[in-house]
Amino acid sequence: MALTIADSEIEALAGRLQTAIGARSVEDVLRTALKNELRHKEFHRPIRSAEEKQAAITAARLHSNGEGPGLPFDFKALSDELWNND
Repeated sequence: MALTIADSEIEALAGRLQTAIGARSVEDVLRTALKNELRHKEFHRPIRSAEEKQAAITAARLHSNGEGPGLPFDFKALSDELWNND
């Protein structure tokens, strides 16, 4: 698949990101950006059930004690999610 960028803003952003991450090609830049965005969306999906809320609280406690996984944890987002019972 050939990759053609027709938008000058997107081309400039891709070039900046390519330099910042040391990617060999724009294809590598796009692959990295897409993977990072998907990882972000999967990690920050809304909490739906009581079990998910409890799991999030447990993960936050483990993370704050240095026992959890090495993932970044957004305490503010968790707090907002738990207090906003829609």
